[in-house]
Amino acid sequence: MRSKKTLNRITQVCLLIAAFACSASAREWRDVKAGTSMEAEYVRQQGNKVVLKRTSDGKLFAVEFSRLSLGDQAYVMGMGSSKPTASSSSSQKKTTAPAAKNQPSPDALAGMSKKVSNDHRYYRADFSSPWPTEAYASPRQTIQVIKEDSKNDFYVYRSPHFEFQCDAKLGSSAMSKLARIFEATYDYVNKMPLGMLKAHTRGGYFKVLLVESNHSFMQLGGRSGVGGFYDPEKDHVVVPIHNLGVRKLGGSYRVDHEKTNYILMHELTHQLTEPVYFAQGSRGWFSEGIAEYVAGTRYESGKFHLNTSHQKNLMRYITLGGRHANVGSQYDQHLVKEVHMPNLEWFMTMSYGQFSGQNARANYAFGLLLTNYFIHLDRGGTRESLNSFLKGLHEGKTGQTAIDELLLGRSFDQLEKEIAQAYRRSGLVVKFYEPQKLSTQFR
Repeated sequence: MRSKKTLNRITQVCLLIAAFACSASAREWRDVKAGTSMEAEYVRQQGNKVVLKRTSDGKLFAVEFSRLSLGDQAYVMGMGSSKPTASSSSSQKKTTAPAAKNQPSPDALAGMSKKVSNDHRYYRADFSSPWPTEAYASPRQTIQVIKEDSKNDFYVYRSPHFEFQCDAKLGSSAMSKLARIFEATYDYVNKMPLGMLKAHTRGGYFKVLLVESNHSFMQLGGRSGVGGFYDPEKDHVVVPIHNLGVRKLGGSYRVDHEKTNYILMHELTHQLTEPVYFAQGSRGWFSEGIAEYVAGTRYESGKFHLNTSHQKNLMRYITLGGRHANVGSQYDQHLVKEVHMPNLEWFMTMSYGQFSGQNARANYAFGLLLTNYFIHLDRGGTRESLNSFLKGLHEGKTGQTAIDELLLGRSFDQLEKEIAQAYRRSGLVVKFYEPQKLSTQFR
């Protein structure tokens, strides 16, 4: 299913250059899922795979098209092959690449387009649209009852973009209300002009496991005190229904409309985020930062508030350590005015094990601080640096090479000064220290 979804979202990949040579030659190919590369020659298309001949020993390899970098996918398309599908084979007639005059500028993956099968519109890996001003889901979501097996306690429901597998018979009425937070989060991530092609996937559903008991949640990999989690290997989100405000009354289930699970929003954002955005150099500060950005946006009754108070709400979320609170609330006394964080070079290149270790809570806040800066404050809010970085990830760049795209010629010291200056205007003092000198992160 994952392969099919991935292939559907790349229905038309634009060529990164006007035309490729008609004959194959040795070049570097990248498997973005495994993070490996090899020098090889293109041989042929075989079903949903691309056959490559390794230069070093002449050995043939069949690699799934969806695992290749976008540059490699464009190369395959430029060889005159149609986008591989599960039913295609090397013996089938191949379609040629579109004429150069119909191709967008190779400057960017912003020109990649894909056909959305259910409404015949086209989406792009969008990096240039304005930041969304609204994101919401209607109060009543259309729900399909796929399966209700009371004998085995297995129930399957579908909303427009999600498939819910449950161990409790929630019914279409409760699911219609429950699906609202999922669909609102989808709408939010879908509208972000950050090249989020995965959020535009059609032909499949994002899988969610809803469990009634904490015991079932723990068996599926959950931890005590956690409101839900995303499993990247299985590409599904697991969440206990009581954390979504679901309560059983008599023989039916009721949903609390005002119950909000910010951890769920965080984990759903992971599920909707481009897989390449979890690469080294991005995993940690950005992958968690963008998830915290969504979770930190004020949400009420199916709507994310992206109005003029959005930045103030985000800053309050950061300085309250991941809590939402209204002005004048009991939490106001905990607002901090000064943040101490590790120097950028160390923070952006640390392993994910370090990032999610004993200082995880602070690191998540730092990640949000940086992500918010690159979205709204850097270079006049143009997202120039962030777009360059994300496009680099799409092209297979990782680690320091990817971060260089973010720096755009600046040193880490220079970038630290620019970040501190930008946040100072918001009333927050940000100071950078060598990791071994850090003691208190928030004051």
